Amino acid sequence: MQTGISVVVPTYNRARLVVRAVESVLAQTRPPDELIVVDDGSTDDTPAALARFGDRVRLVSQRNAGAAAARNNGLALASRPWAAFLDSDDVWVPDHLHLLDDAVAATDGACALYFGDVRDADGGPSWWELSGLSIEGPREVAADAMRWAMMPRQPMAVPAALFHRERTLAAGGFGAIPIREDTGLFFALCLSWPACAVSGAGAVVTRDAGTERLTGGYSPESLVYRECSVRMYSSALAVARARRSPYASELRRRLASAHRQHAAALWRVGRRGEALGAAARAVLGAPLATAAHVVSKPMAPAGGAR
Repeated sequence: MQTGISVVVPTYNRARLVVRAVESVLAQTRPPDELIVVDDGSTDDTPAALARFGDRVRLVSQRNAGAAAARNNGLALASRPWAAFLDSDDVWVPDHLHLLDDAVAATDGACALYFGDVRDADGGPSWWELSGLSIEGPREVAADAMRWAMMPRQPMAVPAALFHRERTLAAGGFGAIPIREDTGLFFALCLSWPACAVSGAGAVVTRDAGTERLTGGYSPESLVYRECSVRMYSSALAVARARRSPYASELRRRLASAHRQHAAALWRVGRRGEALGAAARAVLGAPLATAAHVVSKPMAPAGGAR
């Protein structure tokens, strides 16, 4: 089976780091069929730094809109049936695309999502180890992929995953929220399609961007994080109900918890009326927004694509 892989690298003011990320993509034992770098409104010399790669890299520039918008832009422009994303401050292990490509071929592309592990450049346990995921053999397909997505810590990560382009677009791509948009996409895909865990494939996450990493910009106790959690679970619940998924009840429970935590965050910043509304939604189990509302009322990004 001919896979056909487009790689999308979103970046914002990381001229030095994005060069390293691109080099790790081009050094893959299975090179990509297409490499798109989406410059999310950088004000540094990112275009000049990438010029050394010539036509091996397609550089696309956009107004600063955040990581999710940059990834969605790259996904829309991709010309191959599969898409992989690499954050501009991270790198891939050399066999990453090769192992994912083999998994797609071995399963006849039955999954919407193929994912490897993630390791920290500073050492410590991997994402799979932290989540408790282990597989036997080179790969494992889960027809019920939500059993992985619903783990207390998801073992999937965008920089280590390969996405079926059309199925990802049909799922709405990355949500228009500044954080937790990746978790929401994994829920949407796993509610509708099988997924495949691939041993040996993966990404290495670095700390070279410091506090500029998107995940480092919002504390789990912050108001933005709590609102994004509500929107993400609202969207996932809408998909689960539409699919008549047995996971709808658990997603509703998680949404109620997200409303409670959102209410507490609102109360801490003195927005008492909104806090009482969020607390009422927690009791009633009512979503803050439908999936369509999440898309139509995006939150403003803080910083650019990572």
